[in-house]
Amino acid sequence: MNTAALARDISLGAASWQAIRIDQRRDVRRALLKKYGSLTTAAEKLVIPYNRLNGALTGRESFTYVIEALQSDLQLSDDKVLHLWPLLRIWPRNGRW
Repeated sequence: MNTAALARDISLGAASWQAIRIDQRRDVRRALLKKYGSLTTAAEKLVIPYNRLNGALTGRESFTYVIEALQSDLQLSDDKVLHLWPLLRIWPRNGRW
């Protein structure tokens, strides 16, 4: 994560997390930090285990319920989700039933 960019956002008094342009997974991390103050708080508010959230942000894991929560919380489009997590191949996922 680019802590200098986050510090700059805070010092400039950026209006909100919505001002952060999300092009990479590290931008998702920056937006969550801006919105919640810490990833631990973000995980608690999103009702996601911290290790699953961190796994999704680093690209090691792509559990659909975590991606869905991030998409909903940060208002990401389906195309943006596929760009950030290309191993998903299709999005949104259809249920098995």
